[in-house]
Amino acid sequence: ALVYKETFWLQKHKSKRIFALMMAGGIGAVVAEIRHLSSGSWSYTDAMPLVPVVNAGLSPVLQFMLLPAIIYYLSFRTMKMKTIKPEMLK
Repeated sequence: ALVYKETFWLQKHKSKRIFALMMAGGIGAVVAEIRHLSSGSWSYTDAMPLVPVVNAGLSPVLQFMLLPAIIYYLSFRTMKMKTIKPEMLK
Protein backbone atom coordinates (compact mmCIF):
# COMPACT_ATOMS: atom_id res chain seq x y z
CA ALA A 1 0.00 0.00 0.00
CA LEU A 2 2.87 2.40 0.75
CA VAL A 3 4.76 1.57 -2.45
CA TYR A 4 1.71 1.85 -4.70
CA LYS A 5 0.16 4.73 -2.66
CA GLU A 6 -3.14 2.93 -2.73
CA THR A 7 -4.98 1.23 0.12
CA PHE A 8 -6.66 -1.36 -2.07
CA TRP A 9 -3.67 -2.12 -4.31
CA LEU A 10 -4.49 -5.83 -4.24
CA GLN A 11 -7.65 -5.24 -6.24
CA LYS A 12 -5.59 -4.13 -9.23
CA HIS A 13 -4.30 -7.57 -10.16
CA LYS A 14 -1.48 -7.11 -12.65
CA SER A 15 1.24 -9.47 -13.79
CA LYS A 16 3.82 -6.69 -13.56
CA ARG A 17 3.11 -6.28 -9.84
CA ILE A 18 3.45 -9.99 -9.19
CA PHE A 19 6.70 -10.11 -11.16
CA ALA A 20 8.02 -7.07 -9.24
CA LEU A 21 7.19 -8.77 -5.92
CA MET A 22 8.94 -11.94 -7.05
CA MET A 23 12.05 -10.07 -8.18
CA ALA A 24 12.18 -8.03 -4.96
CA GLY A 25 11.93 -11.24 -2.95
CA GLY A 26 14.61 -12.98 -5.00
CA ILE A 27 17.03 -10.06 -4.87
CA GLY A 28 16.41 -9.59 -1.15
CA ALA A 29 17.04 -13.28 -0.53
CA VAL A 30 20.31 -13.25 -2.49
CA VAL A 31 21.53 -10.15 -0.64
CA ALA A 32 20.56 -11.61 2.76
CA GLU A 33 22.12 -15.00 1.98
CA ILE A 34 25.41 -13.45 0.84
CA ARG A 35 25.49 -11.17 3.89
CA HIS A 36 24.83 -13.97 6.37
CA LEU A 37 27.24 -16.36 4.68
CA SER A 38 30.04 -13.79 4.68
CA SER A 39 29.43 -12.86 8.33
CA GLY A 40 29.35 -16.50 9.39
CA SER A 41 25.77 -16.35 10.69
CA TRP A 42 25.07 -19.59 8.85
CA SER A 43 26.53 -21.95 6.30
CA TYR A 44 25.32 -24.53 3.84
CA THR A 45 25.93 -28.25 3.75
CA ASP A 46 27.34 -29.81 0.60
CA ALA A 47 23.80 -30.96 -0.27
CA MET A 48 22.49 -27.37 -0.72
CA PRO A 49 22.06 -26.54 -4.40
CA LEU A 50 23.43 -23.08 -5.17
CA VAL A 51 22.35 -20.39 -7.60
CA PRO A 52 25.19 -20.01 -10.10
CA VAL A 53 27.25 -16.80 -10.07
CA VAL A 54 25.97 -15.54 -6.68
CA ASN A 55 26.45 -18.84 -4.79
CA ALA A 56 23.32 -18.30 -2.68
CA GLY A 57 21.19 -21.26 -1.66
CA LEU A 58 18.59 -22.16 -4.27
CA SER A 59 15.81 -23.10 -1.84
CA PRO A 60 15.88 -19.81 0.17
CA VAL A 61 15.93 -17.78 -3.04
CA LEU A 62 13.01 -19.74 -4.52
CA GLN A 63 11.12 -19.47 -1.24
CA PHE A 64 11.43 -15.69 -1.19
CA MET A 65 10.49 -15.45 -4.87
CA LEU A 66 7.47 -17.77 -4.77
CA LEU A 67 5.94 -16.86 -1.40
CA PRO A 68 5.18 -13.22 -2.34
CA ALA A 69 3.41 -14.39 -5.52
CA ILE A 70 1.42 -17.02 -3.62
CA ILE A 71 0.50 -14.58 -0.84
CA TYR A 72 -0.49 -11.94 -3.42
CA TYR A 73 -2.68 -14.44 -5.28
CA LEU A 74 -4.39 -15.73 -2.13
CA SER A 75 -4.94 -12.21 -0.77
CA PHE A 76 -6.34 -11.03 -4.09
CA ARG A 77 -8.67 -14.02 -4.26
CA THR A 78 -9.83 -13.51 -0.67
CA MET A 79 -10.53 -9.81 -1.27
CA LYS A 80 -12.36 -10.59 -4.50
CA MET A 81 -14.58 -13.14 -2.73
CA LYS A 82 -15.40 -10.70 0.08
CA THR A 83 -16.23 -7.75 -2.18
CA ILE A 84 -19.83 -6.67 -1.72
CA LYS A 85 -21.65 -6.03 -4.97
CA PRO A 86 -24.08 -3.04 -5.12
CA GLU A 87 -27.03 -5.27 -6.03
CA MET A 88 -26.47 -7.24 -2.82
CA LEU A 89 -27.19 -4.12 -0.73
CA LYS A 90 -30.80 -3.79 -1.97
